[in-house]
Amino acid sequence: MYRYALMILGDRGLAEDVVQQAFMRLISRGRVDEVLSMKAFLRVVVRNEAYRLLGARRTMERLENADVCLLEAADVPAERREEQRRVERALRQLPAEQREVVHLKVYEGLSFAEIGQTLAIPPNTAASRYRYAIAHLREFLDPSRTQL
Repeated sequence: MYRYALMILGDRGLAEDVVQQAFMRLISRGRVDEVLSMKAFLRVVVRNEAYRLLGARRTMERLENADVCLLEAADVPAERREEQRRVERALRQLPAEQREVVHLKVYEGLSFAEIGQTLAIPPNTAASRYRYAIAHLREFLDPSRTQL
């Protein structure tokens, strides 16, 4: 959930706050046994809280300029660090909606139907956002481009 919030917000502190708020919402429900899927419930609450925060903080620094690692920092070999930095920069260039779908598809392994349900959008919209994101990532990561 933290990685999901971080992917949307680009701020470690805000991501932690959002995840904490999601768990507080879950606890305040009282009857957690009524929640069909705990993970799905938390994912929706994290998303809603993250976008609520973004809306309230319109002056927040753009993600492209944030000093935050969006990808797992698991023991990346030295020869792959530059590649990871390039992917990070490319992800930061995506619109939040596309970045979110990429995260849910790639890092959480959700289907487009599940993504659509989580984001309250049709599965075809989720698939389109994913396709656009992949096209943009290919463009950003093209070695012939020098601005990355």
